[in-house]
Amino acid sequence: MDVTFGLHWMRFSTPGRELDDVLDAVVNVAGGSFGLPEDRGAFNQPRRFLHSSGAAVYFGSRHESQPIVFDAPGESCELLGASQLVKMAQVLGGRVSRVDVAADVEPAELARRRISQMRRELLRGRCETRIPTDSMDLVKSDRPGEGWTLYVGSRSSECFLRAYDRRGPLRLEWEFKPLRSVRAAVPDAIARYGASGLWRQLATRCIWPMPWYREVLEGACTDLQHEAAGPDDLTRWMAAIVKQIGPNLAALALAGIPLTELAVMPVKPNAQQLRRWDQWCVQARELGYDPVKLEREVKRWRRR
Repeated sequence: MDVTFGLHWMRFSTPGRELDDVLDAVVNVAGGSFGLPEDRGAFNQPRRFLHSSGAAVYFGSRHESQPIVFDAPGESCELLGASQLVKMAQVLGGRVSRVDVAADVEPAELARRRISQMRRELLRGRCETRIPTDSMDLVKSDRPGEGWTLYVGSRSSECFLRAYDRRGPLRLEWEFKPLRSVRAAVPDAIARYGASGLWRQLATRCIWPMPWYREVLEGACTDLQHEAAGPDDLTRWMAAIVKQIGPNLAALALAGIPLTELAVMPVKPNAQQLRRWDQWCVQARELGYDPVKLEREVKRWRRR
């Protein structure tokens, strides 16, 4: 199973910034150019400048307290790239009000079957989730360029999931609208952990009893396309633990099982892994793993 992660929407406000500062920062970081101002507003701003990538800067409000807004939808995110978008937000002190991250899961021929399975497990109540499922909806279309799409949750809530196959492989796309208290910290978090780290942090809100979903969740930073500045220790440690010790022992680590209990394990980690275990657990929790949700795996291991 191949998985590719990406950033597919970013919107942030720039409080206290002048319009020229915002436009210059976008061009300096991403290149390209802006067209003429348009009277097409949004986000309490009456006008906008459209960037050659498709992103837009909304401005023109007479209220000094109203921040200028930068909005980059899916296609412009693919053109600009996650690193440039994050750098823009950092330079401008941006407060992210929306960010979408996606995992494209191959093979494509299993995409529709997995969408059906996800819907079935949700309807049966077999999913541990913090997302309201009363508004779940499955839309089917066989027209060119379309496909099946499963919507889980509410667009007005903090987290909303789309699962669809119109691009070929199964796309699991999280729409995240962070609370005001953490909006300023989101760009730094993406820069540190990449799109794969943010996807996993959001994906822990839903744990389905399906091996393929857990494989995507647990392998998010060991497999492909980690978009941080460079390879970090967490990637190597997680790869070593998951591949050499196995997912059950990885679950024990995430659940905080102390080192003193490792001696009774049927498969013992080597000395180097023992030395790194504590630090790996701390960093894994920072990425959003919830020990409570892994309690089932721990109990299953203990019954062996």
